[in-house]
Amino acid sequence: VSLLNKDHDTLHLQYRFSWFDENGHEIDPDTDAWSPLILYGNESRALQAIAPAPGAQEFKIKIRKLSGK
Repeated sequence: VSLLNKDHDTLHLQYRFSWFDENGHEIDPDTDAWSPLILYGNESRALQAIAPAPGAQEFKIKIRKLSGK
């Protein structure tokens, strides 16, 4: 996944991947911890992860901004 900060300000974020099987059910929800990410103004960053099970068919990435940053 490629992220781009289109702003000039630095963003303090956290992210995690959620993985889903062929039936759309989430695989091992809430087992992965949030990972910190600092994205500077106009910076692009690639994120990657490995599926937790061979049956993973799709993923979603969840991103949240840290409050007060």
